[in-house]
Amino acid sequence: MKIALPNHIPFDQIVKQFGTPVYVYDLDEIRSRVERLKKAFSFTLFDLFYSIKANPHLSILNVIRDAGIGVDACSAGDLWLAEKSGFCPEQITFTGVGLSNELMSRLHQKSIRTNLDSASELKRWCALSPSRPVGLRVAPDIKAGFSEHCQGGRWGEKLGIGLEEIPILIKKAKKYGVVIRGLHMHIGSGMLNSAPILKAVDRLLPLFEQFSQLEYLNIGGGLGTSYHDDEDEMPVEQLAQTLCSKLKQFIKFHNRPLRLQAEPGEFISAPAGYILSKVMVKKIWNRNGERREVLILDASMNHYPAGVLYNSMNRIYLLSTPNAPATHKYDIFGNTNQSGDRFGGARYLPEVKEGDILVLGSCGAYAASRASTFNEHLLAPEIVVSKGQVALASRGQTFEELFGRMTSKLVWPKQ
Repeated sequence: MKIALPNHIPFDQIVKQFGTPVYVYDLDEIRSRVERLKKAFSFTLFDLFYSIKANPHLSILNVIRDAGIGVDACSAGDLWLAEKSGFCPEQITFTGVGLSNELMSRLHQKSIRTNLDSASELKRWCALSPSRPVGLRVAPDIKAGFSEHCQGGRWGEKLGIGLEEIPILIKKAKKYGVVIRGLHMHIGSGMLNSAPILKAVDRLLPLFEQFSQLEYLNIGGGLGTSYHDDEDEMPVEQLAQTLCSKLKQFIKFHNRPLRLQAEPGEFISAPAGYILSKVMVKKIWNRNGERREVLILDASMNHYPAGVLYNSMNRIYLLSTPNAPATHKYDIFGNTNQSGDRFGGARYLPEVKEGDILVLGSCGAYAASRASTFNEHLLAPEIVVSKGQVALASRGQTFEELFGRMTSKLVWPKQ
């Protein structure tokens, strides 16, 4: 799907005011995508949660809260941020891995709706919180997701509990006075078609038929969006229509309610984010008639590591002439001293010069949230745009802040 660079974001002004590299978040686009999801899943018993890990910035969480939906947390930091942003316990769902007893106790004390990821965690939950209902994350043994690093629904892997174990655990928990209230799944990230989700739901629904205590089915996240022009995003309206139909049939046949929940993050925030970066160096290689042009930016994998992690490529625009014909082929790299630090090979753009500004699209998710200071590079500022107004949301880092945690005076224990 072809996506033009938006006209309502004053990219030139942002570059002049804040420099590069810089993140830009379009809060109006985030509001629009939340409303699209709410409209698509206009199902009476539906709960929508934004996955904090996609982009945990307070400015985005404030938009999410004001839009009237909840948040999905998966770490103690997520939980702290959700509370700081003004979300009450019933607006927060928590599904993490490797939970400590301390975190379990905190989730119990705050009445956070929790889904556990393993039998051992359920055993500890029963001992720590025997009166507190909980959910279980299920691995329905379905391979889905754009990368092997992002496939969470397979049997025998990191995430979830095997389908065959769920009935046993539900019965064991009941002996301790713990009621399993729901089932959760997260089968993969960046899914562009609804078939894997629907297949997984079909595998989970028999458990709801078997155990009337189950009240909600959480399909997790993983709704994919479009990162380049030959890619379409998940047809959420089609997915919602089919899911709602399945659940309505279940409710009618079994004469009991069943809530549907979803936790998209990337789908909401990725298309609303951009990275602006300056072309620092243009190299031209010539050998025996072969010519190659290389661009080196002042942004790097520190700011957006997806290229290194998944060999993925985002849309790239030349800011000065974003709609001009793409006549030149470039290999585009970041400025760390690392050969694999790249934003893609054989990228076609209008002719680019040193000093030009490139815009990387779909950088609103898993960009700043994964940022690093590798090679002693500083974290970049984050800018938000809302209703025509531009504001600094996070200032850039200084070297004093980067190295401030280190101590130069070591205190050795006396011998």
